[in-house]
Amino acid sequence: MAFEYCQKLRTVEFTSETLTLKSGVFSFCNKLQKVIFKKVTSVDKEAFTKCSSLVSLLILDSDREQDLPLYSYNGSNYRREDMSLFVVPNGITELFIYDKASQITSGILSICTNLKTIIFPNNCQDLILSLSELSNVTSLETIVFPVTYKKIQFSSLSSLTNLRSISLDFVEGNSFKNLENLETVNFWETSTFETLPEGYFENCFSLKEINLPQSIKTLSKRCFYSCNSLENINLPNNLETIEEECFARCSKLKEIECRNCKNFGIYCFKNCEKMVKFNLNNSNFTVLEGMFMNNFKLIELESVVIKNVSKHGFANCFSLSDEYLMNVEELGDESLINCSNITVIPRQIKKIGASCFTNCNILKTIYLPKTILSIGENSFELSGVKYLNYCGRNDFSSSPNAFGNSQVIVYVTNAYNFQLFCGIKPITKQQCNYEIKTEDYVPFSFIGSGRLVRRMNF
Repeated sequence: MAFEYCQKLRTVEFTSETLTLKSGVFSFCNKLQKVIFKKVTSVDKEAFTKCSSLVSLLILDSDREQDLPLYSYNGSNYRREDMSLFVVPNGITELFIYDKASQITSGILSICTNLKTIIFPNNCQDLILSLSELSNVTSLETIVFPVTYKKIQFSSLSSLTNLRSISLDFVEGNSFKNLENLETVNFWETSTFETLPEGYFENCFSLKEINLPQSIKTLSKRCFYSCNSLENINLPNNLETIEEECFARCSKLKEIECRNCKNFGIYCFKNCEKMVKFNLNNSNFTVLEGMFMNNFKLIELESVVIKNVSKHGFANCFSLSDEYLMNVEELGDESLINCSNITVIPRQIKKIGASCFTNCNILKTIYLPKTILSIGENSFELSGVKYLNYCGRNDFSSSPNAFGNSQVIVYVTNAYNFQLFCGIKPITKQQCNYEIKTEDYVPFSFIGSGRLVRRMNF
């Protein structure tokens, strides 16, 4: 080949009016930076293979420009017959696509080992792009698609391991899953898609900023799973559904505001360790299984009235306070385990699951309301409870031991006609309309500070 392996060659200018460049003619000229042509009749797409420093291929204008087979634009060249991107300098770092481009010749970008940015113009309407053409450019860090561009063909971008930023309308069925360096995603405001598919940004560990269009109604399973650099996200006002594990393991996420959301999946906010606030308009809300599990700093639940907490719903939420449980009727297994800031029993409680209050700091003396229907195994083990008072008549003689190895004294009234109460022989001390000697009284709980005598009318 004429110039193959000319490793000191930096600039070439051809003054001849007719030139044909065959495959490999400049291959491995790794210091070649610029090539200027007067006119070419044909250029093989592999003519400049491994020219890693090449940043410009320029065809000079002439009186017969329309007769030239290639058209130069920003150092790259397009076939004039169909306006396909045909020859790209191997060493470029930025590629600005010509607005009349029709397609990108297959494999032409894979040799651009230094290419970091591709920008498509806003009036680029005719280009048909397969993302597989970009997936081979592993050095890519930024891709900017035009606002109105919708002709992206489906393909995975998993090989773009260096991609940091992308702006686009939407790629249905595509996934940015496992792009560990992706930091910024901007969906155009004009986007009309309603569902973000399953696992779309899963394991995008560096994702910090994302702009979601208002059209979105559903965030599917594991959509943002393990996006552990994501601190804030503005959810669309029309969002209705957040599915299973959608934001699980977003360890830096601080706040979720989804006022109009109606449907949630289990474990959707699990391990959001720095979440402090959840905002939702709902007056009859059920915390699903593991929904806020391990959210150590969760302290504010705004505009939401919680009625039920499922298994592991608030497990290990160390900062959760009593005020958000005042209206709860059912607590699932281990739903409040290790919630060390919880001190009282919800006044309307009907069901208490196994190990529900384990390692909480429940007040020394508690009162269970007559509405209680079931108490699970070890529900009060290591909870801090020393004295339990029950004035109802429901049968708990066959219920499992609710206290584990904790030493608890259970007081019942004459209305309770059974020998055992959750594994413990109770003491019949008084009827409900008699004096109850306590250590102070808070509605439906007894706390320890000085002995008082009060008459209660249950």
